[in-house]
Amino acid sequence: MYKIQSRTINYLVQFHTNNGETRYGSVKCYVKAKGDLHCINNVFEVLHVNMFFHEETLVPVRHILPVKEAQETILVKFSNVCCKVLKVDNCICLRPNKYEKHL
Repeated sequence: MYKIQSRTINYLVQFHTNNGETRYGSVKCYVKAKGDLHCINNVFEVLHVNMFFHEETLVPVRHILPVKEAQETILVKFSNVCCKVLKVDNCICLRPNKYEKHL
């Protein structure tokens, strides 16, 4: 019934910027500078106007975020990367895979 997954997408991540903002992006490469590991990320912009809401209670569904690729690339300390996320079509799901939670 279920097939073993042979490939995963390991480059979509949630991270914190230096000013404490939570962002999402795709890792393009890793860089080691002054003994610290960094990653260069293409950033996703969260489209808050397109958020999903539960039909009966009108509570926002906060673990599925509609996004679009921003024309922004930033350098992030590897220690600021929180977890891997899933991207399906134009949405990011914030429920990380429990078996692969470590990068």
